[in-house]
Formats: sequence, structure tokens, C-alpha cells
Amino acid sequence: LNTVWICAIQTVFKGGPSGERQRGVAKGARRGRWPTVFIIGSPKAGTTSLSDVMFASHWFCRPRSNDGNKEVHWLNRKEVFEKGVEWYLAHFGHDPKCLPQDAYQRYVDASPTYLHSPGAAARLNASIPPSLKPELRFIVILREPVARQLSWFNHLVGQRPVPGNDTKTSGRDFEQEVQLSLERRGENWGGLESGRYARQLEEWLPP
Repeated sequence: LNTVWICAIQTVFKGGPSGERQRGVAKGARRGRWPTVFIIGSPKAGTTSLSDVMFASHWFCRPRSNDGNKEVHWLNRKEVFEKGVEWYLAHFGHDPKCLPQDAYQRYVDASPTYLHSPGAAARLNASIPPSLKPELRFIVILREPVARQLSWFNHLVGQRPVPGNDTKTSGRDFEQEVQLSLERRGENWGGLESGRYARQLEEWLPP
């Protein structure tokens, strides 16, 4: 039951001349201004593998980060979003394989927590210039929710100790983690709310 679905959303925001590729706009977005491809979810669904394949190609450009991470987390963390647009844009435009004059290369923000972060889509819609909105592309990977949650639990175990568990495979501790997630109902971003894809996608899809 480890099924993965990949879907691409061409445009979710209105504004600017639809369907028109403007070379000047595209070029400006690649000189450290705005990414135009977003991998928005889901965590533990294969976003790292997908982004690695994309960044190995000529067409997709990696954001700059101190640890080489693909994730910027500007839209889903209030304290990061408050650093402002210029802080965000400073992450893009530095991939050595990407040329400013190539209008068809695209910078990518691959932050898989955007999908299930309330307000992330609205923040992007309010921040990005209207002329760039027709250029935006969104990629979503959806993994079978139970398998995704177990993978997330194992990820957490690798980062912090779980009481009474010295390995990554303890049914009792995983059940306790699921129960805790049910009680929190979304307060824990890695909980079961992350597998409720329909309500998450509603924020990113056109009305």
C-alpha cells in the first residue's frame, strides 16, 4: 500500500497575461528574483528524490542554502516569512549551471510542508508580482497516508529519542504517536493532518 501519486498544477493564482511566455519576465525571475516552480508536498512522499532528478537536469535550478537543502520554508513558518521578500529572493539566482539569459531555466522552491500549512498559498499570492503568476507551476506528490505517516515517524525517531524505543520499529510507540496526533488534530504538523490531502489541496486549487 505504498502508493505514490504525482500531480502538477499549472496555475492556481490569477493575474497577468495568461498563457503568454514573456521572455523578459522569465529572465527577470531567474536573476535572483523569484522561483517559478514549487514542489509543495507532501513530506516523506519522495520530494527529495524528485528534486534531485530535476536539479540534475539543465532546466531546473537549485536554491541557495547553507546546508545545501532544497527547502526554504518561507511560506509556512511565520518567523521566516517575516524576514521579508528580499531575504527570500536572495536564495535564488546562484546556481552556477543556470544562465541569466536562458529564459527556459526555472528556479525551484521545494518545500514540501507548504501543502499542509494554512495560509501558505495566500502568502505567496499576496507576495509575488502579478506579472509572474501565469509562469508559476506547482508539483504535488501524494503518498498513501498510512505509509507516509510511518515514514514520518521513523524520520522523527532518527532525530530525537522516543521513550521506551531504541529502534525505528516499535508498533507500540508508533501507535502512541498516532494517538497523540489524533488528540492534537493538526497542532503537530507531522501528525495525521498531513495525510488529509483533499482539504490541503483546496487552498491551492482555483475556486
